[in-house]
Amino acid sequence: MRTTLPAVLLFALCGCWTSGQVRYRDHPELAKVTVASGDEKGLPEGQLGVVTARAEGYSSCDQLITEALTELLAEAHALGGTSVQQVKFRRRWYWSGRDPVCRKSLLGDKSVEARGVAVK
Repeated sequence: MRTTLPAVLLFALCGCWTSGQVRYRDHPELAKVTVASGDEKGLPEGQLGVVTARAEGYSSCDQLITEALTELLAEAHALGGTSVQQVKFRRRWYWSGRDPVCRKSLLGDKSVEARGVAVK
């Protein structure tokens, strides 16, 4: 019992992860956002810097991913860029571009963190 309670509390604080999708068909404005494929070697030509975004709330994971990508694009525009490349999503221990994910807490709210490279 003594070891079970700390383990349960640790799991509860960490939350769990759920997959989502980037819905380009529903949001054509996100066509200028490219998710990382894992084959990137260095920064893209014309890069302006790394941009980051975070979205959280009780919406669906897909909606939160859309909000984060829209925020990334807005950050890129603020730097004078026109698009965002090599977008990755925060997982528990690393950043991944292949599968967008949201962190889900025990209270039901979700959050997503994304980063990418703003380019001209």
